[in-house]
Amino acid sequence: MSENGQAGGETSDSRFGADVLDALDRIACRLDARGRLRDWTERLPSETGYDTADLDGLHVTQLVTDEADGSFSAALRRALETGERQRRTAPLVRSGGETVPYEWTITPVDGERLTLLGRDRTRQTERERRDTGRRAEVRRLERALALLRRVNETVSQARTRTEIESRVVEAIVGEDAFERAVIVDVGPEIERVSIRARAPDERESSPMPTERSASLLASKAFRSGETVVLRPSPDPDSGDGGLESAGERRVGSLAAVPLCSDGPTYGVLLVYATESEGFDDRLQSLLSDVGRTVGDGIHGLTLRRLVHGDSVREIILRTADEEFPFVAASADLDCRFDLDTYVPLDEGSALCYVALDGATYDAFESYADADPTITDSRPITTHGGDRYLETKVKTKTVGTLVYESGARITEASVAHGMAELVLAVAIDGDVRTAVSGFRTHFPDAELVAKRQVESSSATSPTGHDLPPNLTERQKQALFAAFNAGYFDWPSRGSTGEELATRLGISPQTFHQHLRTAQRKVLQSILE
Repeated sequence: MSENGQAGGETSDSRFGADVLDALDRIACRLDARGRLRDWTERLPSETGYDTADLDGLHVTQLVTDEADGSFSAALRRALETGERQRRTAPLVRSGGETVPYEWTITPVDGERLTLLGRDRTRQTERERRDTGRRAEVRRLERALALLRRVNETVSQARTRTEIESRVVEAIVGEDAFERAVIVDVGPEIERVSIRARAPDERESSPMPTERSASLLASKAFRSGETVVLRPSPDPDSGDGGLESAGERRVGSLAAVPLCSDGPTYGVLLVYATESEGFDDRLQSLLSDVGRTVGDGIHGLTLRRLVHGDSVREIILRTADEEFPFVAASADLDCRFDLDTYVPLDEGSALCYVALDGATYDAFESYADADPTITDSRPITTHGGDRYLETKVKTKTVGTLVYESGARITEASVAHGMAELVLAVAIDGDVRTAVSGFRTHFPDAELVAKRQVESSSATSPTGHDLPPNLTERQKQALFAAFNAGYFDWPSRGSTGEELATRLGISPQTFHQHLRTAQRKVLQSILE
């Protein structure tokens, strides 16, 4: 370095040192005892934007931002007083006011002067910020996975729906990212939500959106079956149902998570985060997984209690909707269909085995060709000579719709344009969910009666207790073979090839599924 930044008169060693500093992206200068610039390397003007004349005598604190506590100035004094080298981080201030993160080394020369060496920390700061962000993301992911594990354990161990719900909201509120969590009931026919579960130690003063905001969001999630997020409105007077509480504008965000998967929607989980961007894509995905896990858990528990409970609730529904199988045919042919059993197939279709009364099969066959709900039919003789129809219906009514409603069919008949179904619901199950689920597809369905009966009297067309290790394909093969007269002797009501065609699989696959199902059933009985 040379006086006032001039190269003239400096030795080759000092010139070499200055060149090295420039090459290493360092700036260097000397200060007098009062902290004013006296000489510097050529990199200082180019880095700061100051002319040489402006730098001469400039106090160093005009180039380096002193912290609020004056730590940089204190380091200068300490270096002069003790003769010890000091290191500090403080931003360099350019002539236009822009600041750049810098690291400084302050070295005393002779008790009267200081050498200041600065290194740009922009890249290092960015790396540190990225590393910090990655570490924070890893911690968030670890906490998220731990939360999902706790929810899975809760669902697998809980014995009641209430226990599942209370433990889940407690686990969610235990996370630092979430302030409150509640599970609410939402029905297609109501506009307000009712709380089913909240964390036991939840603070009454904790912020939550207005009831209207929560109701609208929960209703949207319930109907769409997808997680939705509400963030604060930038305009307090927008009237868009933003997050508000006790007259205050909230800065947080709210997520509504439907508790559903393959079954019905068992309410909505509302989670409040204090940050306005509290639910990124990954967190929303996690909460959706939680919703599916809880929904599946409640649904499985409901079905188990339906099958093994001492008593059930029976509900009777009627509909004249012609989209329901056999309704239009029964009206036009002035006949009656009684469901004996059904075999759920893929994509919502089912094989239905029904008794036809009041019309011939030929008349029905001619009509069925024009009925979009019936894709195929044939007459079969089975069960001691009884005459049945095997029809393949393309609808969710008989198979998956009942499953999705958390109920099972005990009786079903269609006569003269009116279908009547008797559904069994677990004694502590949600009758409204079953009715609402049915009305989603058939809005005109009428609830005729509701009663409690002994579980043993509520037999189902597919309610037989089967070994739990049977796959869906094996169940299909077994039910279809039994109901279509495959096991009848001396003459079979159906061949393996015919049943394979009905199930949409090859004959070899059908026989493989059937033999495996038979072995499992016999094994469960004989062992």
